[in-house]
This record gives sequence, structure tokens and C-alpha cells, in this order.
Amino acid sequence: MMFVQASLCFAQYQVPAYLNDTIFSSIGRYLKDSINRLDPIEGIYNVQMKRDFKYTGCSGEGSNNFSFRCAIYRDTERSFRMVLESFNGDLKIVKSKVTRIGETQLYSINVEYPQKFFKERYNRRETCYFNSEDKISAGVRVALESNTILNFNIKIKANGFISFDKSKSSHYAYSAHIIIDDNYSLIKEYPTSSTIDAKPSTQEKSLWTGTGFALANGYVVTNHHVIDEAKTISIKGVNGDLNNSYSAEVVITDKTNDIAVLKINDNRFEGFDMIPYAISTKMADVGEEVFVLGYPLTQALGNEIKLTNGIISSRTGYQGDIATYQISAPVQPGNSGGPMFDSKGNVIGIVVAGVPGAENVGYAIKTSYLKILNESAAIEIKLPSNNTLSTLPLSEKVKQAKNYVYYIECSK
Repeated sequence: MMFVQASLCFAQYQVPAYLNDTIFSSIGRYLKDSINRLDPIEGIYNVQMKRDFKYTGCSGEGSNNFSFRCAIYRDTERSFRMVLESFNGDLKIVKSKVTRIGETQLYSINVEYPQKFFKERYNRRETCYFNSEDKISAGVRVALESNTILNFNIKIKANGFISFDKSKSSHYAYSAHIIIDDNYSLIKEYPTSSTIDAKPSTQEKSLWTGTGFALANGYVVTNHHVIDEAKTISIKGVNGDLNNSYSAEVVITDKTNDIAVLKINDNRFEGFDMIPYAISTKMADVGEEVFVLGYPLTQALGNEIKLTNGIISSRTGYQGDIATYQISAPVQPGNSGGPMFDSKGNVIGIVVAGVPGAENVGYAIKTSYLKILNESAAIEIKLPSNNTLSTLPLSEKVKQAKNYVYYIECSK
């Protein structure tokens, strides 16, 4: 599905005073006023939802289709609200919260359903109370294009009872188990690509940073989201020199798995020395020790390269994403695109995200996806295979590897 900047040192986001989530038009006004700085998920959507339900303990099952509109807008620096314009289903959403995972294209959607609902049927009042988790999570990967389509599924299993009041003198109650399966499809109505292109940008020139590492002579790996929409890309730290920067261009990208390969195209560039690490595509095991090098939070922490270490916590990432590892090595804004090494000094992952508010939880893309991208590219890049770091202590590994881990600066 699943980090140029993440969450640590941003000022708290303030929604405009006029924005009222009970007045749908005020959300539309906010979206228009903020057209050139919206997050990819923000917008107004047409929603098609299919609900399948089944009761056990008393007979009943069926399927309903709903069509309504919703809006998603920024609520805080790292989270968003999903507001429904109209939805009169028997079991409607009470609240929802959308959270972006780092600066990835992955979002977590949490919805809250009411714990009781009523239904008039056959001249009797049917009341269902149930006890369950009232917050249901779904992971959604969002493409960065403005004509976003979100598809996700939410299942609810709950125990409770259903009561039937046929008249003032008769009452029946049944223990019941309810299974609800909701399938959502959200198609963005606003803003569209043409809407954004037609409105001139009023933003000042912006600047952001990330990390990358040497892949071959002149070629550097980073995350796609680090260089996305960048008009200029500069690389610093070649051979350990952070005072000189070299211009670079994008040569290969894999937006789905968040990988990009850059090539330094600066006449002053004289080449890399021999790369001391190998790129290993062997699957790592849970519990293996890893370490990460990168340039996080440079405004606060300075531009000296930073080391963090930890273990492989899981062989799959957020919500079972098979393209990534979950790691305990702390990662921060600016670590995106940096290398993750195993204990021998082989690069086995590309850092992609940390989770705001969660300690020691990060994600790294498996290098097998880098290999696949390289093999499918029109240009041939030989991945480094000679590891001279394997017998060195960690401090020496860092000393030798850091000259091949770069500070990437982008602007638009």
C-alpha cells in the first residue's frame, strides 16, 4: 500500500474559523481556498457503498446499496476528518478519522458506528443494541493524482439482542449475532486535475529534504515521495562532503512501492569511490539486528549523518503490506529513502516511513522490489555485490558507509 517530513516539529494545524463540518458548503469553501496546498486525500467524494448483513439467533439477512457524498479535510497536521453530507442507512457512521502514515501514500481510516439502531418494519419497532469495537480500521493506499479513487472494506461482528414491539401488550426479544460487511468506493469529485491545473499557484517556493544512497557510479536510490513534484533535486554528502551539492535527475520510478533512482548529471561530479556494501535481496528474519543511516530533522538536529538501530519486528509492514518490513529502529522526517543495513553491512531495505505518535515503529521497503525495478528498467545498473564491511565493528561500518549515504534537497 504505505517520509519526507513526518510529525515531530511542525506547528499545530489550525482549521479556518469559518469551517463548520455540519455545513457542507463551508468544507467546499475551505477546499477551494486551499487548492494549492491540499493533501492528496482531501476533497469531496461520491460514495457508493454496498452493505451485506446477516443475523444469527433470529432469521434475517440481506443486502443494501447506498449512494451519498462525503468530504475529507485536514483536521490536524497529521489527521483528517471524513464528513458525510447525507446517509440514512440503518447503521450509519457516527464519526471517522483518517490518518496519513508518515509521508507515504498509505492512510488509516477509523470509523465509529453507533451502538444501537432502530428500524421500523411491518408495523413494529425493531431495536438492535450491540456491544462491539466501535472503532473499525481500514488501510487505504491513495494515489497522488487528484482524481483519487478509494476502495476499502469494513466488517463488523457484534453480539446483542433485537426486540420487537408488535403492540403495547406484546414484546419479544431475541439474542442475536450481527455480521455486517460494508464495501466502500469513493470517487473524488473535487478537486480534479483540471481544477488544480487551471488555478495559478500562490505558494512560495518550497523546500524539503530526504536521504538516498549510492546504487552504482552516479546513481542514487531514494523514495519516490522524496522527489515527487520536485523541479530541482540536489545531492550533498558525496564522498562525505556536505558543502558541495550536485544536481540530479530522476531516471526510474516505482510509485506503487515508493522507490526512485536518480542520476547525478552535474559536470563537476567525478564519480563515487568503490561502494563498500552489497545490496542483498534475501528475506530477513524477525529478530535480526538492523541499523539505519540518514539525515532526519536537519533543521533541529543539524546535517551530520545520524545512526539508529533496532531489529526486524515483522516481515510485513502496515496492515500486512508484503513489500515492507516493520522495524524497531527509530526513524524521523528526513530518514526517507535512507538505507537499512543488516548486521553484516548489507543493505536489505529502504526506509520509507515512521508512525507519528508510535515509539520504535518504522517501515522499510524490501530490496527485492528495488531489484525488480532495476531489472525492468530500460537502462542497466549493476547493483553493488561486494561487501567489505562484514567483519568490521558497527562504528567502522558507519564510518565507511556514511560517505555513500546522501542528503537530498528538493524544491519546486
